[in-house]
Amino acid sequence: MYTKIAVVCTNPWETFLPVISQSNAKKYYEWLREQAVLREENPYCKEKIAMYGDMPNANQETLFSEEKEEFQILYLQTNQEKLLEKVLNEADFILVGMPQDRKECDRIYLMILPWIEKSILIWDGRESRGEGFYKQILNEYKLREKQVMEMNKLPSV
Repeated sequence: MYTKIAVVCTNPWETFLPVISQSNAKKYYEWLREQAVLREENPYCKEKIAMYGDMPNANQETLFSEEKEEFQILYLQTNQEKLLEKVLNEADFILVGMPQDRKECDRIYLMILPWIEKSILIWDGRESRGEGFYKQILNEYKLREKQVMEMNKLPSV
């Protein structure tokens, strides 16, 4: 059995937002791909950025490969509920980049709430929010400790 990982950015216009509101999900996806290559794995990788409206044939499109027998990583950047639902239902694990802006964090959390059990929320370790922030998030979002990560290994922007 192969593992399907979805790296999710819930704002298709993220690159145009102030830095505090960016989730850095694309950087996490690229880092994950690089780590797989360093471990000499050959993952099936795919990127899907849906910026405009509803995509025709979104339900028929296969984002994870059914033929591939290896590790799969999908980067999805969209706020389209149907596409998010389809991908997140198929994924084994979901990595969600979280911004420094608390309101944006809450918005993202509400979008992924039905899949929170298989989700890991990731913050940029270069701009640490502090232990108190993470404990507050764990409590308010009802998460387990292993569902919140601070990535310190990512290269600087």
